[in-house]
Amino acid sequence: MEDTEEVFRQVLADEQDITDQYYDDRKLQQTASDKLPDQAAFLQQIRDLMQKEGGVHQIAKDVHPLLLKATEDAHLAGRIGAVDATDAIAPIDVTTRTVYACAVMTATATTLHDPRITMALSHRKLPPVPANRTTLLQAVEKIDKVAQDKSWMKALREYKVRVEALRAIRDLKLEVVLVDGPLYTQTLLAHEVARDQVFTPMQAHHQRLIGFIKDMSDVRILHYAGLALQPGEYWTVKTWRKLLDAKFEGARWGNVNDWLKLQTDWVRTVYRKQGRAFCFECHPDLVPLGLALIHSDITCAGTLNFEIPFLLETVDKRIRAMVDARAKAENLISESPNYHQLTSEGTWR
Repeated sequence: MEDTEEVFRQVLADEQDITDQYYDDRKLQQTASDKLPDQAAFLQQIRDLMQKEGGVHQIAKDVHPLLLKATEDAHLAGRIGAVDATDAIAPIDVTTRTVYACAVMTATATTLHDPRITMALSHRKLPPVPANRTTLLQAVEKIDKVAQDKSWMKALREYKVRVEALRAIRDLKLEVVLVDGPLYTQTLLAHEVARDQVFTPMQAHHQRLIGFIKDMSDVRILHYAGLALQPGEYWTVKTWRKLLDAKFEGARWGNVNDWLKLQTDWVRTVYRKQGRAFCFECHPDLVPLGLALIHSDITCAGTLNFEIPFLLETVDKRIRAMVDARAKAENLISESPNYHQLTSEGTWR
C-alpha cells in the first residue's frame, strides 16, 4: 500500500498539462521524449545480466547446416505440425452459468485438419441471497467475485491445445508439434487435473514439443531481454524452471512445487531476428531445433518479417477464419425472451 501511495504521489508531482501540444503531433512527440528517461543504460544492465546468465549468442552461427536441412525436409514432408485455439462461442452469462466454446486445430505443411470444437458450462456455486442488509453487503462482494471469474475459459483453451498436441503426436505421428504460447502455462500449472492429464503426458514427449510465445509483456525480464538483444541474437534462460519453482512456493499453491521438482527441465529462449523479439519454450535439447525453425527461410516463409514459424501463423489465421465466436453467441441467444439481459447494451441498442 505504501509503494502504491508513493507512486501515485510521484505521478501527481510529475503531471503536466499538454492541452496546447495535444493536437500538434510534433510538439507532443517532443514533450513525451523530454519526459522519458534514457533507456540505453538500463538495457545495458539487462544485457550484462544476460551475458552472466548463459550469454548472448548469434542465431546464424549456432544453427548447424545439417540440422537446418533436416528441419526443412521434415517441415515440407508434413512431419512437423502446429496447434492453436480460439473462441468458438463467445461467453454467454446466464445467471449462475456461463456457456462457452473453443475451437482447436492442427496444421502441417501438407494438411490442414478440421477444427475440433468443445462447448463447456461453468459450474459456479453462488452464495445464498440474504434477507438483511448486513449480510447483503457481504453477499454482493461474494457474488461479484464468483461471477467475474473467467479464468476457467483461458484454462480450457490451453488445456484443449495441449490435448490436441498430444493427439497429433500419438495419432498423426508427427515428429514435432509447435504450440502457440508457453508449453507449461502458469494458469494450468495451478490445476492438479491439468498437471495429471496433460503436463505429465507431455513430459513423456518433451523431445517433440516447442511452445512459441508472441507476447512476453507479462514476464518483464524476458520483455526487457528482448529489447536488449540486437537483430540476429538470442538468449536462453537456462534457469527458467527454477524460477517457476520459486514462484509456486507456499501453501496457497498446494503441491505444484512438488510436481515441478520431479519433472525434466525446460528453458525459454528469447530471440530477435528483425525488429521484434519473440520467445520459445522447450526442453534444453530442443533449443537447436527451435533456432533452426526460426532461421530457415522455408519454415518461416510467409510470416511477418520471417520471425515466427510459418505453421503457427497459418493455423492461427485459418482457425480464426473458420469460426465466428461473437456471431455464434448472438445466434444462440437471439430467440431467448431474456435476449436484452444476455447481451451487452451496445449490441441491441
